[in-house]
Amino acid sequence: MCSSRLRGWPAMLSFSRFPTDQTEQTAEFVRLYAANSRRIYGFLRTLITNSADVDEAFQNTCEVLWSKFDRYEPGTNFFSWACSIARFEALRLLRKRGRESKLFSDGFFDAVADRAAEMSEILEQQHLALADCFAALSSRHQTLVQLRYTAGGTIQRVSEQLSMSSGAVYKQLGRIHERLFNCIQQKLASGGRLPKRSV
Repeated sequence: MCSSRLRGWPAMLSFSRFPTDQTEQTAEFVRLYAANSRRIYGFLRTLITNSADVDEAFQNTCEVLWSKFDRYEPGTNFFSWACSIARFEALRLLRKRGRESKLFSDGFFDAVADRAAEMSEILEQQHLALADCFAALSSRHQTLVQLRYTAGGTIQRVSEQLSMSSGAVYKQLGRIHERLFNCIQQKLASGGRLPKRSV
């Protein structure tokens, strides 16, 4: 159902252990898992330092998520539900390995897990806001950002590709960064996505 790491992340959609019949429940699980698996994996990385153990805890978590999916309440926060299971699987694995620090109580571990889940939610909100704000940029500004932040995208190379001076590229990027920052802050402050507009 869930696979091992791929370049530092679990492969997203390896569902060979799922039932072959595409029931509505299976389809819904696949959709929710695909949308949240990277975040679940990242959450486990905040709780476990050993990469191999992270992979095993992730695999175990995926299996439990599927086996208990009939208990998931549709419409509620799947990520939070998954994190509660991932937290238990992480702690269970650490105890099994004898790697649970004697200095940390279950309460401390739970507090760290709660904070990690909270931060993951915040990062996801920021990511969604950035995506919206970037989409609202003019096509020229989007191209400028993409050229600058792809591999090998130096200021000099961007200036040559767009027939601009290096100084002009710096100024344009500075303005774009400020617009994106202000747009993201506004979206986060509003508690949701704002209507798309040019930024």
